[in-house]
Amino acid sequence: FAPSPPPSPPPLDSYFNFPRGGPAARAAAAESVAALQKAGPQAIAAARGLRFAALGLAAATFTTAVSGAFVAGNDAGCAYNCFPKMTEDTWLPLEPLIEPSLQPWYRNFFENTPLVQLDHRVLAVSTAAGAAAAAAYARAATAGGKPLWGYLPPSARRAVAATAVVAAAQVGLGISTLLLYVPIGLAAAHQAGSLVVLSSSLWMLRSLRFANAAAGVGVTNLPGLALGAGSIGTGVAIMKYGNGKPDQPASIDMLCSED
Repeated sequence: FAPSPPPSPPPLDSYFNFPRGGPAARAAAAESVAALQKAGPQAIAAARGLRFAALGLAAATFTTAVSGAFVAGNDAGCAYNCFPKMTEDTWLPLEPLIEPSLQPWYRNFFENTPLVQLDHRVLAVSTAAGAAAAAAYARAATAGGKPLWGYLPPSARRAVAATAVVAAAQVGLGISTLLLYVPIGLAAAHQAGSLVVLSSSLWMLRSLRFANAAAGVGVTNLPGLALGAGSIGTGVAIMKYGNGKPDQPASIDMLCSED
């Protein structure tokens, strides 16, 4: 029997974590990679810092959404209907945050109404502030003498801006729901909004994966693979050697062509 052919290698763009949004999106990501590498380590570090912030933001968004489920389950939205204070006169609830009758003690985080609502307030405001801070950092930070915003592909710019906007809108919905004593329409919109914020934060995280490609993360141990992202005619190309052997001719995988 003839030996079976070797398995096909994975798509080259997967090595570099390019978004799979079509040729135009991959071309924009490749151009951003080339620009970051040309600008130097400072620009790459700034872009990766933004991606780490996006990772933390996605985790915070998920945690906030889960805490909101406990608020709904305990009818905690029907208590402490003030904002930003929890009562008209105090920032914290008058009832104990840790109720001794709830054992083990960590049940208070899931069943004690004052603590459940306080947790959700702190997480929600922190998440919205984090989204705004990430957007401000992307706009204000400079790397290689150029604003970081200029290195981001269009999809990443949209994701960063959208996440900041929907996070702020979600906090506004939550405050309105609380102050109006949880009308069903607003409560449903607030719950749906949590999915919008989570989806947007994941989109932001995904769109910033090009920063890892610029740093060479995940590609340093791939033998025979040479990164050469740059303009070639009307497209952006990456060159690789077949099977990692220098005596074999190189092939060019076009990431995008405007022809």
